[in-house]
Amino acid sequence: MLTRIGPWYKESLIETLLFWATSYNRTELVKELVTYTANFNTCDGWGKTPLMVAAQNGNVQIVQALIEAGVDLDKTDTKG
Repeated sequence: MLTRIGPWYKESLIETLLFWATSYNRTELVKELVTYTANFNTCDGWGKTPLMVAAQNGNVQIVQALIEAGVDLDKTDTKG
């Protein structure tokens, strides 16, 4: 399915799904999505990354999956 849409839209869709999956603790979906994108360091409107959302939710499995995928551990949100 994802191979049939343009590269920019595909990346944007995956980023949106990654935030949704992280927010709703969908660990297996997060693990699948990070295989499709190199931009799992993307930020929402408040500067939060999927890693920050997973940590706030206390989801250790998603945090580990994102770290294993190579997420940037030094990013900060708009509050620093």
